Amino acid sequence: MDLAARIGWTPSDGVPISSEEPAMPHYIVDRNAQANGDHEVHLSGSVWSCLPAEADQRELGSHDGCASALRIARLFYGKANGCARCAVSCHVPSDAVSSLAAPGAAVGSA
Repeated sequence: MDLAARIGWTPSDGVPISSEEPAMPHYIVDRNAQANGDHEVHLSGSVWSCLPAEADQRELGSHDGCASALRIARLFYGKANGCARCAVSCHVPSDAVSSLAAPGAAVGSA
């Protein structure tokens, strides 16, 4: 007997209870760079209207989280970022990135 049956839980939305492991999220990256040079990583099948056209999508595969999908995208394109809508956990706002100075970098003119 599975856990749901043991505790008497039944889904309220009519979705059948399954003992199968949930599928890992699947990610794609936009082949076209944004104005700042980032290639956006998206959660495939996102309900947001943020996915690029199918011809502009490059498969990244299934990952246990956005961070590993982002690493793969950076191997392909060098510069990548998570989508602010569907890959929020690995999205870094552009203003946050530009405010970070490299250690020892000159901040102003002498």
